[in-house]
Amino acid sequence: MPLKGVRREMARSMTASLKVPQATAMVQAEVTASMELVEELRNRKEFAGLRVSPLLIFAKAACLAISNNPDINSSLDMESEEIILRDQVNLGSPRPPRAG
Repeated sequence: MPLKGVRREMARSMTASLKVPQATAMVQAEVTASMELVEELRNRKEFAGLRVSPLLIFAKAACLAISNNPDINSSLDMESEEIILRDQVNLGSPRPPRAG
């Protein structure tokens, strides 16, 4: 996707902002229902032998959210001034875009 107009300027601003010291925010969340789901999944026979953890629940939720919001599943190529939209969700590491 060509990087034009507002998106180009936003990308330039965001890239420039990386030169500024970064900050971290801490958030507390109520996870009782998630922990109940973890226990329920651990007790199901189809999950026998698997390590079911809160991270598994978070990872699945993140993949679903990312797949429903394609702009989140993209990267910026400043050399070609393009936004690279990816057709697969991979929480491990970015894959190079498919040709064609």
